[in-house]
Amino acid sequence: MALVKRTHLRGAGTAGVFRVEGMERLLKNIQRLPGNIRAKPLRKAVRASGNVVLKRARRLAPRGRGAPVRNDGSPRKRLADTLKLKVWPNARDKSGKPVMAIIGSRSGEAPHAHLVHQGTNPHLIRSKRGTTLKLFNGKYARVVRHPGARPNPYLTNALAASRNQVYQKMKNILRSEIQTQLYTMIDRP
Repeated sequence: MALVKRTHLRGAGTAGVFRVEGMERLLKNIQRLPGNIRAKPLRKAVRASGNVVLKRARRLAPRGRGAPVRNDGSPRKRLADTLKLKVWPNARDKSGKPVMAIIGSRSGEAPHAHLVHQGTNPHLIRSKRGTTLKLFNGKYARVVRHPGARPNPYLTNALAASRNQVYQKMKNILRSEIQTQLYTMIDRP
């Protein structure tokens, strides 16, 4: 049995979609509950367990060695500060689609996040037509050979490291929330 399975979600950008294996039985039992009882507890459990992974991912994300400001003078955020959690579909969606937590960088704040996570092969960086690239040593060039970068799968590692916590958090919240929902339903006249 695989520890985690990574799949791609169309439009997810730098956010990978991960599924914790071994939770199928728990989720199958939850699907037997009526929709009005399971929807809110399931989203709450997914959000809480997603936050466990998000905290760990922020600790594991690389610190970076780049300049503290961008070319336009605005401050550059650390990759860890751009990570966010999104629970999908949202609470208003009654389509019955499986609820999932998507963790990734905010759009536009870290366009390099996927390159850090997945690494890059050695490649050439060419200047735009009629311009040159300024190198770190103060020299200029039209073409630079980038040596590539090793992958740093901080999101995958965060999920793998917090798998047991995710399962326990989800189980505990679902148990308490579903009990609360059922007691509320029984107490209604």
